[in-house]
Amino acid sequence: MQLEGVLGNRGACAAPCRLPYQLLSNNNSTIDAGYLLSTKDLLGLDYVKKLMDIGVSCFKIEGRLKSAEYVGLVTKLYRKYIDTKAVPTIEDKDLLLQAFNRGGASLGHLNGINDELICSKVPDNHITLSKEISNSLKNTYSGKELKKINLSGKISIYKDTPILLTVSCNEGIYKDINFTIESDFIPSLAINSPITEDKIRNQICKTGNTEFNFTSLEIDMENNLYIPNISLLNDLRRTAISKLELIAKSRYERSSKPLSVTKISDIKKENHMQICVLLNILDLNANYELLNVDTIYIPFDYFTNANYFNLLRNLSNKKNVYIYMPIILKDSIYKNIKYDLNNILKEFDIKGFVVSHISQIDLCQNYNFPIVANYSFNIMNTQTINNLSNLGIERFTISPELNKNNIKTLSSMCNSEFIVYGKLPVMTTNFCLSGKTNICKSACKNNCLNNKFSIKDKLGFIFRVLPNKKSTITTIYNSKITSIDFKDLNLNCARIDFLDETFSEMNFVINKIHKKEKLEGSDYTNGNFKRTV
Repeated sequence: MQLEGVLGNRGACAAPCRLPYQLLSNNNSTIDAGYLLSTKDLLGLDYVKKLMDIGVSCFKIEGRLKSAEYVGLVTKLYRKYIDTKAVPTIEDKDLLLQAFNRGGASLGHLNGINDELICSKVPDNHITLSKEISNSLKNTYSGKELKKINLSGKISIYKDTPILLTVSCNEGIYKDINFTIESDFIPSLAINSPITEDKIRNQICKTGNTEFNFTSLEIDMENNLYIPNISLLNDLRRTAISKLELIAKSRYERSSKPLSVTKISDIKKENHMQICVLLNILDLNANYELLNVDTIYIPFDYFTNANYFNLLRNLSNKKNVYIYMPIILKDSIYKNIKYDLNNILKEFDIKGFVVSHISQIDLCQNYNFPIVANYSFNIMNTQTINNLSNLGIERFTISPELNKNNIKTLSSMCNSEFIVYGKLPVMTTNFCLSGKTNICKSACKNNCLNNKFSIKDKLGFIFRVLPNKKSTITTIYNSKITSIDFKDLNLNCARIDFLDETFSEMNFVINKIHKKEKLEGSDYTNGNFKRTV
């Protein structure tokens, strides 16, 4: 869950999914309460063989903030079943639950339909490992020394010559590395206290808490030499280790093409900055063609719903209408999407696409329409812009995680778009909070079409919840509306995201945006606009 100022995409998670919430319906009555977003931990031991059979070659085990005993047990058991491909025993699965248990375990989405994803009653974990098992696990690592990378070295120290240190390694990612470095200092003859071989060996081999260990060091030196400060040898050793790491890293660096980002002077600018509007929810009685905007984004699902065909037909004939592709597009929908798109383009006068995932680019390029990259591409730097530009993207929605200076820099380098008004999504989940499942069931009585759901946190903030019956994807929006002072950003397009606003409220906001004014008050936030990123 992505909260303002706490960027989960950058590893800063405040764990809001482990907090208590109330699920509210239309009239703000509570229809559920508890830890409604707190998922059970994934236990995928039963799927190890199946995943290996389809070509998975590496398994990731989540161990953030877990104990050493947890890591020892989990890696031991998964190693066992990766090697044997046997059917996991009940005893072994029970052991995993003893190591960490947040209201039981779940198969996640591995098994398709899952009504047991959430444990709304227990937010924290329970560890019930016996003392005997815990001690046996401790014995696997207690008193054990970290495995070191073995190095060979040779140091040459002669009068009136820079000191030379040669380092060789033939292990792991450091295999076949051999180089020589020289010091800036030149030894001279000693008047008293000459440097000794033991002192040199001691300093060069003092690798401390690094991952390296000198197993051999040949010392070739002239007698009776003076080195004024022992730190000179320490610096030589540190420089050698740094170079060793740099050489290894360079072997695995990604190669990238030189940047060829379009400059602002090369962009065909309109006489006025464009304004585009995303209508997350359509009202059949609204006259959207009267909105004073250049482009209107309509979510894809509406184009496959016959109830909205007349509205969309009229709107696309009078306005620049783009199809707004889903943030998540499941295989079940993707299989039919080409057929759906062909019919949509025959039925409606579509002018372009907003793509939300890289898999959608090829799909939409077939129709030769302008393509906008959504904020979900995490457009935060020129490298991303360049790569997307090479794939045919024509406009870039800059990430709302960035601050003003970052946005201003990127907007000067590309055909830019930025969300200047709207409630931004803070979480997208493959789970329905009202139906308590990851698939929409006909027997569910929480009619999503006629109910307006929200969740309320312990501080009283209310977050709008928008379920999608077609894909069972639920979007949770921020409790406050982002409103940005964008006068100085030099945007090509100011984007407005509407959710529950009335038609008159939409017109009010659009008029403000035309004047390049932001909305003020307790209901609004700058988001990350003024933060240090």
